[in-house]
Amino acid sequence: MTTHDEEQCIDWREEAQAVIRDVGFALKTITISTNLPQSSTEIYFNVETKEGKKFCVELSSYGFRVVSDYFDKVEETYKDQTYYETPYALMDKYSSQFRECFAAALEKKLNQLSS
Repeated sequence: MTTHDEEQCIDWREEAQAVIRDVGFALKTITISTNLPQSSTEIYFNVETKEGKKFCVELSSYGFRVVSDYFDKVEETYKDQTYYETPYALMDKYSSQFRECFAAALEKKLNQLSS
């Protein structure tokens, strides 16, 4: 199967919902953009960190990438063109409070396992 065939098999809306469930607890808000066109190869999120930073994130087969410092906007020449393999890696760079929330949640789960 080629990469193009694999992209055709991915339900990006379902992937996006899973991301929201996974990381939403450590953000102020994360929603699927309703103003940007979604396609069979990508989907966009509007994200606001607990620090109040807002940005638009693309999710595609390349990974996660911030595309703008505004909701519902794609800037082709955005300053950071880095694709991150996971939403955790992306958010770790952009939000120290995300990192803290994630670490606290992980610690709580580990403590529950050891009890």
